[in-house]
Amino acid sequence: MRDRTALLVVDVQLGAFDGELCPVISGSDQLLANVAHLIDAARTSNIDVVFIQHCAPAGEVFEEGTARWQIHPDIGPIKGESIVAKHESSAFYGTNLHDILQSLDIDSLVVCGLQSEHCVSNTALSALGLGYAVTIAQDAHSTWPDGGLTTEQLVERQNTLLSQKGAVTTSTSELIQELKAGGV
Repeated sequence: MRDRTALLVVDVQLGAFDGELCPVISGSDQLLANVAHLIDAARTSNIDVVFIQHCAPAGEVFEEGTARWQIHPDIGPIKGESIVAKHESSAFYGTNLHDILQSLDIDSLVVCGLQSEHCVSNTALSALGLGYAVTIAQDAHSTWPDGGLTTEQLVERQNTLLSQKGAVTTSTSELIQELKAGGV
C-alpha cells in the first residue's frame, strides 16, 4: 500500500450522457454507477477525490461554460474537493494537477472516467511518468466504438496497454475494498 492515494475522476461530464452532440457514452449507466461507488468509497475512507473537467472550444461536446460541460450531477464534487480544468488530453498538461497532488502528499492514484483511449490513458501515462503509482479502475472507464473496434475492445486494449506501461488494472469492486482499507 502507498502512503497517500487520490481518486481521479476524468471528464465525467454531461455532454457524454445527454446524446445531444454525440451518442451517449457506451455503458453509461454502469459507468456512472461504478464511478459513484468509487467516489463513495474514497469519501468514506477520507481519500481525496479530484475531478478533471475538459474545457473544449465553442461547438464541441464539452464546450466550456455550457450545460454539457458540467460534471455529471450524479457524481459531482462536494465542498473541498478539487476540480482541475484541462484543455488537453492529459490532465497533467498545462494544469495545476501535479501541484495539487503534491500539496496533498499523494503518491498513488486511482483513475476512472472517460475517454478510455484518450484522457484516461494519457492522464495515467503522464502520472506514471511523474512517478505516481497508478491503478486503473478497469470497469469504470469507457469510450465510444471507433475504427472498427467495439467499446469493449477499446477498453480492454487500453487496460492491457496501461498494465504493460506499469499501471495496475483492478475491478471497481476490488478497488472499493482497497479504498475502504485506506488506499491502493
